[in-house]
Amino acid sequence: MFHPFDFPFPSSSSSSEAPLVLLVTDELASPADFVLVRFVVEGVRGGGGDGRLGLGLNPKVLILTVSGSITRWGSVLGKYVSTIRFVDVLSGSGLKGVYTIVETFLQERRGGIVILDDITTLDWAGYSSRAEVVRFCRALRGLCVRTGCVLVIRHHMDGVGEGLFGDLLKLCTYHMEVYPLGSGKSGGVGGEVALHQGPNATLKSRVNTRPRSKRLQYKLTDTSAIYFERGTTGL
Repeated sequence: MFHPFDFPFPSSSSSSEAPLVLLVTDELASPADFVLVRFVVEGVRGGGGDGRLGLGLNPKVLILTVSGSITRWGSVLGKYVSTIRFVDVLSGSGLKGVYTIVETFLQERRGGIVILDDITTLDWAGYSSRAEVVRFCRALRGLCVRTGCVLVIRHHMDGVGEGLFGDLLKLCTYHMEVYPLGSGKSGGVGGEVALHQGPNATLKSRVNTRPRSKRLQYKLTDTSAIYFERGTTGL
């Protein structure tokens, strides 16, 4: 079965894969926390040397938090939290200061994962102008591509960031949509997931995508999520 996380990991020592920049969009009724957590766990555990997402014996995971507190992340990640570097984007260092922190982190640890959690807040809450936010994301993308790092950006789509979404979409290799059922809540289904190639996908981008017409449904478990075709129970 297709798995939304079957992404190739671009090794800093090999150009066999296209750089991975993933834009994850979600809504209040279907938050994509489980997507971000899966990337963190894969990064911490390592990928067994098969060329897929994994960081070997020296995990390199950096989470840039905006609206979510480090305490919340810690409660979700449990034992993994001590192996992750957190940076509070709103701590007062400014976007240039945050970029410098990321740059230093990646120079010391080539390859890895950078997760920018909830870029939407920077836009609609007035912490930075949209142009500044887009420049920041573009600079992060360039830095991650140069260092062979995976960049994951989460953007909420509850009617407050439509303009920003268009700018972010231009930067990504893939766009993952996580959204609620059109028919409303269901006890057995948490929502639906679609995966699209982004404008920066190339012939080297070999991930199996899923348009909305072939979207998967998911239900959350205590530790992750189960994905299944529409019309099945997911058991």
